[in-house]
Amino acid sequence: MREYPSDPPPLTRVVFLIDDLHRPNGIVSATDLLATEMRRRGLDVDLWCFGPCDDDLRDRHHVVNPFPGRRLTSRMAGFERSRQGLRPVRRVVGALWWPLVRVWMHCLASSWDEGTMVIGAGLESTLLLAQAGVRPRILVSQVHEDMSSLTPRQCDLVRQAAQVSRVVSVLTPSGIGALAGWGLEAVCLVDPAPPLLGRADPATSQTVVYLGRLARAKQVDHLIEAFAAVAPAGWKLRIYGDGPARESLEAQAEASGADIALCGTVQDIGKVLRGAAIHALPSRAEGLGMSVLEANMVGLPTVAYDCTAGIRMSAGPDAFLVPNGDRQAFQETLGALMSDAEARARAGELAFEYGQSFAAPVVVNRWFALWGMLNRPQGLGREQG
Repeated sequence: MREYPSDPPPLTRVVFLIDDLHRPNGIVSATDLLATEMRRRGLDVDLWCFGPCDDDLRDRHHVVNPFPGRRLTSRMAGFERSRQGLRPVRRVVGALWWPLVRVWMHCLASSWDEGTMVIGAGLESTLLLAQAGVRPRILVSQVHEDMSSLTPRQCDLVRQAAQVSRVVSVLTPSGIGALAGWGLEAVCLVDPAPPLLGRADPATSQTVVYLGRLARAKQVDHLIEAFAAVAPAGWKLRIYGDGPARESLEAQAEASGADIALCGTVQDIGKVLRGAAIHALPSRAEGLGMSVLEANMVGLPTVAYDCTAGIRMSAGPDAFLVPNGDRQAFQETLGALMSDAEARARAGELAFEYGQSFAAPVVVNRWFALWGMLNRPQGLGREQG
């Protein structure tokens, strides 16, 4: 039976386990924000990265590579040398390298004391830690996807991670119920939104923006089709991001005859959002929707498919959500908002007010509260042997 001290230890160190630190990626953005705010409060913060890492993130954080060479033989964004066809080689090399990796992980974890909380931002990384036999006193695994959109493989990862965790964090209250149905304990902890400076002026701008990966699941083709059908004169659509669907989307945009441009990746997201009138997100599934949180932070209204509980939470009660996959409804809602400057201004104010509850300091306060609960006898989490 675990013994709980009468005076719980203060939280002094946080260790994030993450599969990779390569953008664009909502999990990476959320981890970056949490780590930055926690470090600002005086905590020691380590990021254990099991894959490629962007240079700017490595410069800003204390990044540890606990499994050198793991991704060399698998296809992965941001890792040009990786090859899918070499996956069998990866298994062989990994098996030979694993005994040394286990020793290395134990050495790295030897500095963890009673004031350390480990956050499993990546479920595969969390399981690698468990396979190495490292058992933190408090480990919280995170589910960054909406529970209803998890694949069978992802569900299996969640179940395995839960077995070695004190508790699992999910993005929405409905996720708690879903895990309860599996006999697992969960808490709701939202991802933070970045502190973007300045405000948008949706009443005067004539630009619709999309921010995100250009993949089939994002359904950017729905947005291009809708914009081309209803955009008033002078309006433009700017699409930011990259991915496998880029070529087909460029062809669709060119054929539409509308003022539509694919702009690639962007460093200054705040500048893009502040110059826009509407943020559009036609995804068929989202976790919490980082781009929606970012739009809220500058007072920019969002038009999106009502695809998951996560998108409803990030967008808020006053966003313009339409039935998932209903292209006609998406088109009509987008067109109506483009034609009504007053409605855009009101929606922008409401989005800004709602977005403040996702600011990093507010979210980190909830992590401190969770730490307190996990250190009390009546707190959350199952006993671990």
